[in-house]
Amino acid sequence: MIQQYGVRDNILNTNSATVALNINNTTNIVNGTGTGLLIEGGDASVTFSAGDPVDFNTSLSKYIRLITNGSNVPSANINAQDVKFGGTKGNSSTNAQLFAIEDKIDHKIDWNSLGFVSVKANNDYVTINSFYPPNTSAASIQNGIDIATAGDTVNIGTATFNENVLLNKAVTLAGSGPASTILTPAIACTGDGINISSANANVKDLKVTNYNYGLRTSAATISIYNVESELNCQYAINVGNGTNGLNIVKCKFNNNTVGGWRTGTAELISNITMDSSEVKETESVSIMVSEYFLLQRHRAQTQQIILQLKIPTSAII
Repeated sequence: MIQQYGVRDNILNTNSATVALNINNTTNIVNGTGTGLLIEGGDASVTFSAGDPVDFNTSLSKYIRLITNGSNVPSANINAQDVKFGGTKGNSSTNAQLFAIEDKIDHKIDWNSLGFVSVKANNDYVTINSFYPPNTSAASIQNGIDIATAGDTVNIGTATFNENVLLNKAVTLAGSGPASTILTPAIACTGDGINISSANANVKDLKVTNYNYGLRTSAATISIYNVESELNCQYAINVGNGTNGLNIVKCKFNNNTVGGWRTGTAELISNITMDSSEVKETESVSIMVSEYFLLQRHRAQTQQIILQLKIPTSAII
């Protein structure tokens, strides 16, 4: 049993050598109540071997910490996918366990200057505690997106996050459910909740509320699933130019000040599917696509339909 690992780049040392630690034993269990592995300074790095290199006990206050030495920070990424946390590897852990693991690792999710510790392949995790005082003071979903690469999933924990999010990569933004993961702006009625500007992006299982527009799209092959965009100051969603292959399933676009759905006069959009969703209880227009397609409270005007919408009649009020 081991109390703590540490690898430190001392700024008082004037040589340019790196300090590296390779953890490759298969029986190491790190116990105690402090930090399991401390990585300090820009020339310090850690690698874990394949297999079962180490098991961090849940009694630790932190599993892994990347910290500054007062001059620079450890910025190299760390693959910890074979590491056990409380006896379980990341790929075998539940989302609840992975969010708890995230809260015990100080790394790039918390402060973008640090290296990223990968616990589960193709995933990163953002919780309300994902910040690094004094360098950052609030959790950032955007930071999770910036770290991710195409095909990854950015998992968001249970909390209310005050930010405007730009989804500019082909990744999946996955909340913990509309009642649990809520996005709202720092200043009411400002900006877009989630601006989806990349093809092959997905958003699911969250709520956006109190923005100017809850959602905005401008790219191809976008999926929005189980998302509530409600009580926004303009529309629930603005479907913009270049949107092609938009799938909206099991969503609620209700109680928005102006309307549920908007597409502007000069916008070119195509291949839109809306299924098992609600658009109702708006002040003015439920669905408006320029002058071509208008569903307004209890009357409909269809001069030229350019969408295919699968919506139960009872859902449009």
